[in-house]
Amino acid sequence: MTTVYDVAKLANVSAMTVSRALNNPEKVSPQSLKRVQDAIQQLGYQQNQAARALVTKSTGIVKLVMPKRLGMSDPYFTALFAGIASVLSENRLAVLIEDELSSTIKYDGIILTELHDEHSYNELLKLSTPVVLFGKGQRLGEMANQLDWVDLNHFEGAYLATQHLLSLGHTAIALFKFDSNDSSLIEREQGYRKAMAEYGIDVDPNWVVSGLEDTSYAAKSQAIDVLSHSAVTGVVCTSDLLAIGVIQAARELNRKIPQQLSVVGFDGVGYDQMCDPRLTTLCQPVFWIGQRLAQLLIERIQDKTNDLPARHEIISAELVVRDSTAVK
Repeated sequence: MTTVYDVAKLANVSAMTVSRALNNPEKVSPQSLKRVQDAIQQLGYQQNQAARALVTKSTGIVKLVMPKRLGMSDPYFTALFAGIASVLSENRLAVLIEDELSSTIKYDGIILTELHDEHSYNELLKLSTPVVLFGKGQRLGEMANQLDWVDLNHFEGAYLATQHLLSLGHTAIALFKFDSNDSSLIEREQGYRKAMAEYGIDVDPNWVVSGLEDTSYAAKSQAIDVLSHSAVTGVVCTSDLLAIGVIQAARELNRKIPQQLSVVGFDGVGYDQMCDPRLTTLCQPVFWIGQRLAQLLIERIQDKTNDLPARHEIISAELVVRDSTAVK
């Protein structure tokens, strides 16, 4: 098996210089770097990703940047990750998960799940690495138009959820949303308000419950208060976890689901199946979204001419009607 010492001998440099060339090439003179590169090619030394990068200019690694609040136990994340990994593995690419954009490791590409400000965007420019964004990066304004991104039609999803309850005869409909700066929640509230306005219904300020943690416990405590002091008969939630909390609150108040209160969730990534009664929800094709993110990134990596224009794709969620909604 070829070793670092074999490479060093052929390149007429020290083993330390070979190590430096593999891990910190900027610290090696161009002449020495070229000799190490030639020796690696001649000897077929590709025992690690760093050696591969020096020879092929490719590490074979894609970085997935996820916020710290998500983890492998989150069904939304696991579905998204599975979709991404399925496509990358078919193309002999590995994926590493990190919670920060900056890194000392070189990657063939980056998939970002959050990009909210100009500072983050400028950090991307410094990396000169192909990037695909999950979410349209609305806070970036025109800058987002220069990136590839895939996003869900959040406005449409919340609009369909609210319209579903309105069609069942509900007029006092609350909106429960968790605390986040993400533009997706703004769009979901806009969809809710649009549907209510089309039916000529003024939204009572007390019907919009925001600032919640994305947990069933947080929703339960707030829902008990709202349901105890209002005539609300329908609830739209910005996640399935919040919807489960609302249903738990209704049980404590002896309000039957769906006979006395109809509830719609949002996500459809597993929690909806564990709910009793089965939850009506907006199902996101999360696995497919992950696949599409990876496909766009691979196309961007393979675009050696830089002629490929930025691609923007908006995906629709599907309203799946189950047992938590009924005619008023």
